[in-house]
Amino acid sequence: MAEASPSVAMVSPVSFEFRPLVDELRARNFHVFPAPDPHPSVTADVFLGWFSPLDDGVIASLSPWLVADGSPVVVAAKSPPSQTIELELLRQGVEEVVAVGDGFACEPLCAAILRSMHRHHYRKAQAQRPVDAAASQAQAMIDLFPVAVVIANGDGTVRIANRRARDLLGEHQALYLDPLNRIRLTHRQGDSDLYATIHALQSGADIDCALAAPRRDGGTPLSVLVVPVGSGINGQTRGVTLFISDPEQLLAIQPETLEGLYGFTVAEAKLVIALVSGHTLDAVAASTGTSPNTLRNQLKAIFRKTGTNRQAELMKRVLTGPAVFRRSRTG
Repeated sequence: MAEASPSVAMVSPVSFEFRPLVDELRARNFHVFPAPDPHPSVTADVFLGWFSPLDDGVIASLSPWLVADGSPVVVAAKSPPSQTIELELLRQGVEEVVAVGDGFACEPLCAAILRSMHRHHYRKAQAQRPVDAAASQAQAMIDLFPVAVVIANGDGTVRIANRRARDLLGEHQALYLDPLNRIRLTHRQGDSDLYATIHALQSGADIDCALAAPRRDGGTPLSVLVVPVGSGINGQTRGVTLFISDPEQLLAIQPETLEGLYGFTVAEAKLVIALVSGHTLDAVAASTGTSPNTLRNQLKAIFRKTGTNRQAELMKRVLTGPAVFRRSRTG
């Protein structure tokens, strides 16, 4: 049976100069048709937009087609876009951005359309696969980690990510997934440093593998630690794990967990959580209506029960203990 012709819906008006390329696609057995208005009934293997010039207004034009689980969107232009615009398009969900040049070369566009189709079909097939029990247990385990965790192949392709990591990836502030499902940093130099580290680790290099991941909105950068995972038959690393710490993320420590671990009373456990969260004794007194003397007496009891003498020692004891691995009630 002959393979069905790939269907390509044009989501932007076809200019006169782009029409020969559309004709070339049709000559290569692509079914190309206009899709001027987003509608659930409009289906296609790929949505294709042609823009000249390729500027900031493109995202607004494409937004109706950039829907979750929808068909992939490919953007074509005569000239390569700026790296800033291309990165933003990829962040927003565009599968590929293709420059066809002055000669309107069809090969790059054909290849991009076919790659996008195949990746989309692969992702759908992966999503429909039965959940493996061991994989499910591994996912549940790393979801308990107090930091974001991403396990990736040697090329950066993500194999598994915990809940905190998925939240950070979804924000598109410091991290995102590219169309090949590879973890990327939004900061260009940071991304380059990340992949230099990954490639070096694959070769067995012993290098500094800690780096910062700045946020696009200027917030506190994430801290990323990259470590090798396992080894292949030649001793080379098979993949990497990224441990990603977010200084703006509050720890979800439950009072009853501290009560069980250290024998705290309910009031003592709540005081420890407040101190770990960055509050001072005076601030706790003001917010709870408890006298400072009472809080100081509670803190002395906390020191005695944890074998510590100063708040810094107490913070280290709690933050490096098992309490931080307790899943929040809303998780």
